[in-house]
Amino acid sequence: MRFFLKTLIFIVLFLAIGCNNPNTRNISIKGKIIDKDNFSPIINAKITALCWYDVGWDKRDYESIDIISQNDGSFEVNFTEGYRVVIASIATQYYYSIKKIDNINSSDIEVEIYMERDSMQRDINKIDLKDIILKHADW
Repeated sequence: MRFFLKTLIFIVLFLAIGCNNPNTRNISIKGKIIDKDNFSPIINAKITALCWYDVGWDKRDYESIDIISQNDGSFEVNFTEGYRVVIASIATQYYYSIKKIDNINSSDIEVEIYMERDSMQRDINKIDLKDIILKHADW
């Protein structure tokens, strides 16, 4: 009987630890893309947000959303669940910028992304921000 009870306790603890989900649910990120030098909003910036989530048993995946900043430089993205978000942005005559939000423990997140001017004229539609995020990933 004691062996059965110890085994049962071990199984329950193992399942409880193994099913620990670090994801935060219903993540809403509101942000603004801003010029680093003059603090003005950057309109029509191309933005890609990747949200990593734990699917259990040491397996992780991510969801990707592409959007464009509004006339006031603002943007909003929503994810079902996750524990880390990385946001990349680029605009005409600006270098790309990456912002990482780790250990998400709140559903409502506000972020400001500052971008630095670049003298080169780039076709931002040819730049894959998701690829840039994954290449720079130390996550």
